[in-house]
Amino acid sequence: MAVLITANSANTICFALTCALFAATCHASSSGHDYKIRDSSPSLQHTADAISSEHTRSNRKLMAVKSDWTPLWADEFDSWDGERWQHHWGDGCQIGLCGWGNQELEFYTNNPNNSRIVDGNLVIEAKEVAGTEQAAVQQECWDECGRRCVTEGYIDGTPELHTCVLSCGNGRCPEIRFTSARISTVNKFSISPSAKFSTIRVEARIQLTPGTGLWPAFWMLPQDSKYGIWPSSGEIDIMESHTAMLAVNGTIHYGGSGDQWRHTTVARSLSPGFHVFRVDWSEKEMRWYLDHMLYGTVANTGNNKGWYSAGSSGSPTAPFGAGDNFYLLLNMAVGGAYPGFPSSDSIAQSMAEGPKQMVVDYVRVFGR
Repeated sequence: MAVLITANSANTICFALTCALFAATCHASSSGHDYKIRDSSPSLQHTADAISSEHTRSNRKLMAVKSDWTPLWADEFDSWDGERWQHHWGDGCQIGLCGWGNQELEFYTNNPNNSRIVDGNLVIEAKEVAGTEQAAVQQECWDECGRRCVTEGYIDGTPELHTCVLSCGNGRCPEIRFTSARISTVNKFSISPSAKFSTIRVEARIQLTPGTGLWPAFWMLPQDSKYGIWPSSGEIDIMESHTAMLAVNGTIHYGGSGDQWRHTTVARSLSPGFHVFRVDWSEKEMRWYLDHMLYGTVANTGNNKGWYSAGSSGSPTAPFGAGDNFYLLLNMAVGGAYPGFPSSDSIAQSMAEGPKQMVVDYVRVFGR
């Protein structure tokens, strides 16, 4: 049963009572993962700077915590934690996957203009860059590309290194117009169902800004691609939306040669305000939730009727079984296939109308 405790002038007393009732949850606060008292107002927050005023309201609530779920990992984004997350960089060309395989237009950076902590929230912002800002990002690409040429094993002074460095200005660093951020827990935290926790719950509370070509996502990829290249080792999309943010998609990718996928969609305006996006994952099924309401299920019924991996030698649960660990990702893509290949000019016009942000209140992982 979900327990919801409301607080106004008695915030301190209620929170203390909550700690007494949910000792395991409060114990997590000693390691920096306390479950905050959150604002219940649905007021529109156009930019991250408006969030702080919302947190001062007296109408607050403690987020519902399931008493039969064990907290396993969380980030409340009180500060940036490099022990939990790392930034991804570039446009995919550096790994031979230009446009990240979807003809996307963004260049990911670790610049505070694209990702930062504001009043206890992670803000990921997609931006158009021009002038000195564009030149700085372009130079960063060239510098990083040159560094990678060296680390890829080319020896100083050889024709191979010279050719590699020249490629930085001829395709590996195309003209950059849009920047954004993509972060993940790769090599830092990953999870799967297990004998102790047969079901894993992953959720995040996120606010999305509508905008032409925007493609925010909260998703998971395999820590070790032990069944082969994508999609054989799987992908779990907890939340994807785009453009006007009028629906949310939950999807799994699996199979072998050629993408096999199953997805579920709920049509609902996701702006304004925060929403909780969640997946409950077991070896038997995937269940997707929006604001704690179930909207889609994929059951793993075997015989390739649920999911499978061509590289698993017949495992009935791969690539989403026990020991098939997945890490977390948050990003805001720009353009590409999912938003329908909008033109760069239409995206830039939309960005000029105001900040285009993905604001993340928290990410939490539970087991049961």
